[in-house]
Amino acid sequence: VCLFKYFVTSTDPQSGFTWVVLIVNFLCFIVITISYIMINFKTLHSSRRIRDKSRADDTLTRRNRSVQRKITFIIITDFLCWIPFITTCLLHYYEVVDASSWYSTFSIIILPINSVINPLLYDDTVSRCVQRVRENRPVNKVSEMFVSGVVGLRGQLGEIHTVKSDVVETDTAIATAL
Repeated sequence: VCLFKYFVTSTDPQSGFTWVVLIVNFLCFIVITISYIMINFKTLHSSRRIRDKSRADDTLTRRNRSVQRKITFIIITDFLCWIPFITTCLLHYYEVVDASSWYSTFSIIILPINSVINPLLYDDTVSRCVQRVRENRPVNKVSEMFVSGVVGLRGQLGEIHTVKSDVVETDTAIATAL
């Protein structure tokens, strides 16, 4: 990860630029949070309106709840990644703490977590894979070919059936962990 120096003090020449970047980051976080909260309220209002008109349509209500859950997770993960970082930058700047040794932890672990988690939250691929594993269906074409090949060879080589069941058990354990 290539990051410029965020943990600056008042004597560092790049402190002005660092604070501009951090303030822009914080403002982006606020705008994104407000936008997602507005989307959340709109879907909640839409669900209530539909529920009042027709109590039989649970599909749309479930879909809206799924959107609300995603929004909540996105806001929480953004908050948990960026607010501690900005707070640590502030505390370091005012020399309350010496966060120089924490820089690698933030740049290698904490900040990239947000970048890794967001695509998973925005996309339904993970939930579809978990559902397919729970239903004992292949997750993708490669596993589908593997399972069909194993089923075709099951009569000829019994140990391949064991390998197939190990893969399904592993996939199920991963899905359960998620």
